[in-house]
Amino acid sequence: MSREEDLVLNRYEVVYVAFHDLSTEDFDRQLERYLSIVTDYNGTIVKIDKWGKRKLAYPIQKRREGNYVLIDFVGDSAIIPEMERRLRIDDKILRYLSVKTSDKVDLEEIELEIAAAREAESSVEASESPESSGPAESSESIEPPEQLEAEAAAAGDALSDDVADETHEEVSEEDVEVKEN
Repeated sequence: MSREEDLVLNRYEVVYVAFHDLSTEDFDRQLERYLSIVTDYNGTIVKIDKWGKRKLAYPIQKRREGNYVLIDFVGDSAIIPEMERRLRIDDKILRYLSVKTSDKVDLEEIELEIAAAREAESSVEASESPESSGPAESSESIEPPEQLEAEAAAAGDALSDDVADETHEEVSEEDVEVKEN
């Protein structure tokens, strides 16, 4: 058996919160450093999700906002200690969290998932291309707000009349017996 066959691959997610006031270049450089850890340890990056600038639940180091990033990857368990060590050392990181999402991952399934994600991404980019000449037309017509308000008021009045009729209706003993059977 070769070394690669003995290697058990797990799936991990690492979320970290960086300073919100980093320049785009610094932020991208920082992300590349953490992605290089995964690739240096022969891991496979499944997804990178930049959540962007968000308000923190409570102040951390006198900061109220941070840039959130999620890195989803598959690799050996040796990646996590190294990544956490570097995240701990980096003074531009407010918080981080590493989670093992699954054990013994099939690399072929992951490659299919990555390919499907890339295909979906390319189809979204194609639909957002400047070739589209405007918003897509829908089959429903758009009514003016005044007309919608009038229809809603009429429907509300009809509904309240029906409810009023039902609540004041007397119930006879014959009706009760019929409903029980």
